[in-house]
Amino acid sequence: MLTVDDFVRLLRERNWNKELNLWVGSERQLRSALDGVQTETLDLLDLFDPDQLPIDDDDVRQHMIHRLRDKLKTIPRQPGRHVVLVVKSAGLLARYR
Repeated sequence: MLTVDDFVRLLRERNWNKELNLWVGSERQLRSALDGVQTETLDLLDLFDPDQLPIDDDDVRQHMIHRLRDKLKTIPRQPGRHVVLVVKSAGLLARYR
């Protein structure tokens, strides 16, 4: 697990690959560490319409895959700039893989 200083150091590195880092702590502390870095927040629950929820796990998984891909394509990116995706309701990723 990274400390805040390790996390800030990681953010300043020039080369990133698609890294997954799990933050354990307050969101306020995370936002402070991300100061000056382009961030996008995604709550996975927002991928679902409450009036049209998928019925079984396979349908949920497929729905999440398609909606998540669509959502990720809309995130503005600039050459040479990192984007940190802050994911809320991340337990859905574990449950539906």
